[in-house]
Amino acid sequence: MSFITVDKDKCVNCHVCITVCPIKYCNSAKGDFVNVDNESCIQCGKCIDACLHDARGYNDDFDKFMTKPHENLIFIVSPSINGSWGENYRKIVGYLRNNLKGKRVFDVAFGAEIAGSKYLEYVEKNDLKTVITNQCPVVVKYIELYRPKLIDFIVQIDTPAMALARYLREVLGFKGEIAHIGSCIAQTMEFRDVNNYINYNLTHRKLENYMKNRKVDINSLPDENFDELLAEEGIGVVQPGGTKRIMYKEDPNFKKKMKHLEGSIIFEEYMPELQKTIDENRGTPAVLDLLSCEKGCNFGPGGCLKFSVDEIDTLVEDRIKSSRKKNGENGFKNKFKKIKEEIKSIEFKREYARKNLKINIEQAKNDDLSSIYAEMNKTKKADFLDCRSCGYMTCKDMAIAIRLGLNKKENCRQYIASTLAFKNRTIGELSSIIINDIKAIDEKMESFKALFTEINSSFAITYDALVNVSKSNEVLVKLSKNFIPIVDAITDISDQTHLLSLNAAIEAARAGIAGRGFAIVAHEVDKLSSQTAEEVEKITPMVTDLIEKINQINQRGEVVIQDLDEVKNSYDLFYKTVLEVTEMAERLTTEAGRLDTIFKDN
Repeated sequence: MSFITVDKDKCVNCHVCITVCPIKYCNSAKGDFVNVDNESCIQCGKCIDACLHDARGYNDDFDKFMTKPHENLIFIVSPSINGSWGENYRKIVGYLRNNLKGKRVFDVAFGAEIAGSKYLEYVEKNDLKTVITNQCPVVVKYIELYRPKLIDFIVQIDTPAMALARYLREVLGFKGEIAHIGSCIAQTMEFRDVNNYINYNLTHRKLENYMKNRKVDINSLPDENFDELLAEEGIGVVQPGGTKRIMYKEDPNFKKKMKHLEGSIIFEEYMPELQKTIDENRGTPAVLDLLSCEKGCNFGPGGCLKFSVDEIDTLVEDRIKSSRKKNGENGFKNKFKKIKEEIKSIEFKREYARKNLKINIEQAKNDDLSSIYAEMNKTKKADFLDCRSCGYMTCKDMAIAIRLGLNKKENCRQYIASTLAFKNRTIGELSSIIINDIKAIDEKMESFKALFTEINSSFAITYDALVNVSKSNEVLVKLSKNFIPIVDAITDISDQTHLLSLNAAIEAARAGIAGRGFAIVAHEVDKLSSQTAEEVEKITPMVTDLIEKINQINQRGEVVIQDLDEVKNSYDLFYKTVLEVTEMAERLTTEAGRLDTIFKDN
């Protein structure tokens, strides 16, 4: 079971969970969300209330408890019931008895009275420099994991809840199930570490949610009291200094120094100092009553957290006074004296042992972290901001987390800032280069536009010349065609002359000698007619060929004109594109100039 849960979809990587965590290295921020390793986590629950995104939660045994019927069940309830329910705590006692089928409901305050008396015996019997109370399972697990040298100084006695469970099992002979209800989520872990005397650890917060879902009106519930064994000072065991108060009440002559301390200061400052003080054989309190929750167990992460410190203090004192009144003067003292005789032969003993971590934090602290610092862009003293944005106290702590594979450089604020600054400088330099390149492009575009103007003029002249040539060719064709009728006329004249010469020759023959001279003339005329015909035959194909050539020139001219039209269309499109590129270059120059100004200002 994961005691502390993480909803990765709700986690925004704000690192508040790391900030409030007294351990730090049980959190892993190397991914897209901050995960938790429950084996190295001490289950203090500080991250649960600190997370504003509801990404952290916890598991107790409530769901497991509700999945099965309970025929022989006893509830033992932590005195922190006052912190969650106030004056309505008796209604919750009734609800446990009547609705959740608890045959009996006991107050763990009575177990605190037993544990307190056993603490006294332990302190008197063992000559230790100091004794650390074990009421807080968070403190105990911290020592087992991170301060194993202090394990021998933990009181080897049952906690209040375990002391009551042992009393019920070994004195009263109860064989059924025992469910504990309190505000501490770490007790789930505590009860699993020892025997099966306590079967379930339930929390007030989960109970409240269950009642809300079932729409239970708490005001409609009857007030009922705990079963017998009314404690007095044990009711205040969940308050800061509560164990100290019980021990002084148990033995007013106990003169040894006792100290109580609460909150993260225990883990961050006091424990390292205590270890050093013991090692150096300097003075220490005889008894240390340590609680992880700064305001005491009433404000545990599994509580309902409805009341202020002063309200709870008043409720606790009123309960103690009410109990004293019911017990009468010396009533509890006399009853408890008999109980002490009953438990005299019972060992309320609890042993603790070192728990090994998967990671070696001490080795990482002593490692050369220079390569990690280099990766984090921390090359000079000014780069070590110790800003705590990553959740750790110092840049070194962050580097250790990276060394342990629990974080990444991208979560370092200074790394992000230095990387952005470098990118800004790079972009600024690129911006200047781009501006210069755009200006060069703009100049080239101007040259292109001038060149295109000249090309356009040449196109116009060539186009006009070709059109004029085409027109001239058409005139030539017309003129050439005019030769055809002339040639035809000459051919006709030649043919007629030939006929006339034949007729003249015939007539000259008839005339005899008188016509001989005329015959010679007729012969010459016929000869001239034949030559004329021959020359005309030469002219006709030449005229025809000339017309064909001119027509071919016209056809080719038309093709050239069509090609020129297409080229001009392409040219016009290209020229339009050049104009658009010029406009874009002008806009880019403007924007690049603004960008350059921004980077220079920053």
